[in-house]
Amino acid sequence: MSTTAVTALAQITAVLTQEYRAGTWLPTAHECDLAEGLAHARWSEHTVRAQLRDQPDIVTNSPLGQVFTTTVHALASPGTNAAALLTLRVLIDALAPPLAGQA
Repeated sequence: MSTTAVTALAQITAVLTQEYRAGTWLPTAHECDLAEGLAHARWSEHTVRAQLRDQPDIVTNSPLGQVFTTTVHALASPGTNAAALLTLRVLIDALAPPLAGQA
């Protein structure tokens, strides 16, 4: 994962997480659907790109869509670092409902 991609992902995720916790950003229903689709998936460049491809422009241009666009670029770099994705996983877990039986 390139340093630039990791840095960009960390920054954009930190800002969005802070805005979510402060209540200044509330995800739309479409963004929550995107989060749910990715919450329980194994992330790779291809799985994230496929999820984004299936979304309308309103989602891909949304704050969460932009985070995942950055994620695709980060995952496209060799040597993906799972720790770099941890903050984003925490945010997505907060947005997506738990799997049945895990409530």
